[in-house]
Amino acid sequence: MVRNNYIADTNILIALLADKLAGEMPPLLGISIISEIKLFAYPDLNEDDKQKLKKYTCWHL
Repeated sequence: MVRNNYIADTNILIALLADKLAGEMPPLLGISIISEIKLFAYPDLNEDDKQKLKKYTCWHL
């Protein structure tokens, strides 16, 4: 069984929050701690955005 793990670039996550992705995100995905810090520090982040991001912060590089 082949499993692919993907790491999202900060720009991809910004597109996710703006609902500008063409398709679905892969189910096994993580983000770097730097990307997480950048995104969660954004002052206009609403609760819905936080929930979207938390879905992908299960593991870090």
